[in-house]
Amino acid sequence: MTSSSRDLRAQLRKTIVKVRGRLVGTGFFVAPATVLTCAHVAADAEPGTLGIWIGREWYAAELRFARPQPLPPDRIAAFPDLAVLQVAAAPADHACVWLGERWPDDDAGLHAYGFERLYTDELVESTRMYRAAGETTIRGGLALRFLGDEADEGMSGSPLLDGTTGEVCAMVKSARQRGTERGGVGIVLADALRELPVELRNEIRRAHDRWHADKGVWTRILQDLTGARESDRARRGLRDDDRPLLRISARTALFGALAGLPAPVSALAEARAMLPDLLPGDTADEAQDISDYRDVVRYLDTASQGRRGELHPLPDFLRQLVARYGDSHRDAAGTLWNTAEIIAQERGERPLLGSRPSPGGRGTAHRSVIVKVASYGNDLSRYQLSFAFDEDGTEVSRELEQAPLSEQALWGRARERLSVFLDELGAQSDVIVRFLLTGRLLRECDQRFEDWQLWAGTPWRLGERHPVVVGALEPFGPEGLLDPVTMRAAERERAARWTALHRATTALPTANARCVDNGSAEIRDNPETWDTWYGSQVAADALVLLQARPRDEPAWLALAAGVLNGLAIAFWPREDCDDASRCGSIGRCSGANFQRDLASELDGTLADAIPGRSIKIRRKRRVDGRPGLVFFWNKPTQPFRYVTPEDLPVARHEVVPLDRGLDESVPASREPH
Repeated sequence: MTSSSRDLRAQLRKTIVKVRGRLVGTGFFVAPATVLTCAHVAADAEPGTLGIWIGREWYAAELRFARPQPLPPDRIAAFPDLAVLQVAAAPADHACVWLGERWPDDDAGLHAYGFERLYTDELVESTRMYRAAGETTIRGGLALRFLGDEADEGMSGSPLLDGTTGEVCAMVKSARQRGTERGGVGIVLADALRELPVELRNEIRRAHDRWHADKGVWTRILQDLTGARESDRARRGLRDDDRPLLRISARTALFGALAGLPAPVSALAEARAMLPDLLPGDTADEAQDISDYRDVVRYLDTASQGRRGELHPLPDFLRQLVARYGDSHRDAAGTLWNTAEIIAQERGERPLLGSRPSPGGRGTAHRSVIVKVASYGNDLSRYQLSFAFDEDGTEVSRELEQAPLSEQALWGRARERLSVFLDELGAQSDVIVRFLLTGRLLRECDQRFEDWQLWAGTPWRLGERHPVVVGALEPFGPEGLLDPVTMRAAERERAARWTALHRATTALPTANARCVDNGSAEIRDNPETWDTWYGSQVAADALVLLQARPRDEPAWLALAAGVLNGLAIAFWPREDCDDASRCGSIGRCSGANFQRDLASELDGTLADAIPGRSIKIRRKRRVDGRPGLVFFWNKPTQPFRYVTPEDLPVARHEVVPLDRGLDESVPASREPH
């Protein structure tokens, strides 16, 4: 046995736990506080009994996923027979396995470590040796057949380590089949994990990648194994067209960095937009196989992907990610750029890579489709619709609807044109959709922008594919548009607050704004108290979580006063509290629960990364059965401009329309902003 093999087995032993569910079996940490085991072990457990033992210490666990569930009457679990446990208060020093992403080769040596009671009445730690023996079918899926030692009671859920690759490729499901040698069948993790919801699978893999990038123990062992395999390959004169470009240490660091970037809505669509014709199609299976940035890297990480005279697509992909996240995620972008440089240098393509791209400012260079809805002159029942692009803070007008629109016709037209402009910018999930509304519409509009469905034949809603935000077209108060002097002051304050948020290098603290008066000074339902409350917040403390939608007082007063005081960011739920009349009495408050959940979702998020996080929050709330989440994002890109009556295709008016801007020194534009 080599020293690398001994070290791997020692690491594997540190990952296993004894699982108590419906049965008692084995599990293993795949990421911090996350344990994998068999569904037939953990599913259908009695309430309050699910948990794990590490040594003699007991830790309660929550079942995040199990399939099948419930188990069939004969207790023979169908594919994938997989359960995911979240362990409460898991010890910080536990190890995590290195997840394999393919089947083991036939006759590959497999090492299992788990718990069994072959010779005793109690479950005790045990090690087993097997060899891979192909595949077999068990109730709807393929399973790995292995031969060798016993796979006794208690070993279900034990990790199977591939001695050739050093990866955990499978877990033990059950004992041998009748009429065969000793051994058993296992569930190959590459197949089983594909059965998880995409968000959960990516969450686990990102946590797994961060752990290994941070710890590095398993990486150092795998380097020795990889080096030995490459030397053997060279001695045998094998071609290296399909060899990976990334060494194991570089891949570990890169995957850890990618795990620190915002999760893409569609990694496949983004990669195809960056690298046309190089990625597979967009079928359901392909979208599942390439659901995160790490999957794109795995697909591109072969020498054969390159074309003579062109930059290899992998450093090209990394370069484009650096351009997108270079300032908002500086450490991760540094790792991405270093990796791209190493690959390009080794392939003689360094001049093709060029210099490191710069986003040109602090934070993510957001790209936006802006939907502006202005009052049509003095006619408050009709509106003027316009569209613009915002790229790196430069706003470019694209389309102005000449005819006035009723509110009913307005939103149908907005849906129709919005899909066209989104297609024009590509499918990237970092494209923000910004609705800039008048104060009255912001206060009274019932449109659920985030729930719009623009793509026929797909289940995606707008807010689950793009950050969807609403903002104020002009500074406003509870009674409508402000006077010009107050408007200028409000705009200066708003811009100053945004600058502070934009430059912040730490996550925003949240400010909870409750919706009724229960005696606390900051929640009384009058604008003067709200003004005082906002004024007491520090410049960067501008993320407000409202308990109820700001349509009815006093929640509306909270938003209005916030806009006047430079509020840049706020979230609120579409649905009102369950029973506002009971607020302050004994019982659960849905608004308070919403604030707590949302604050935890935004924990550790910088201001510029919040739009991307809004996609994940909306998708999670829909899964939780609580659709509808409004995200207010009042990012100023340029000063408001005056819009005079002459600029509108209506007869002259003697008063300034409600969407008039701030700076009288700026000449009027013929395309109102």
